[in-house]
Amino acid sequence: AEEIDLDSINKDDVQKVLNQIKPLRFRQIIEHRDLRCETNEEVAKALNMTRNNFNTKHFIARQKMVNVLKQEGLL
Repeated sequence: AEEIDLDSINKDDVQKVLNQIKPLRFRQIIEHRDLRCETNEEVAKALNMTRNNFNTKHFIARQKMVNVLKQEGLL
């Protein structure tokens, strides 16, 4: 997936984009990994996922995030 620099995006816009990401699990993954900068292992454990499942879901979640950022004209 594309690199996303969330620090360069207004916090309100980030929240607006996050609110559009469905299902909730994908939003949680982005919040933990990309906003809170938790490690892959920490996020997998916090969300009760295997590491492989986390890796797959994180990839999909980031693709969803990129799509919404593009739709909103933020990327």
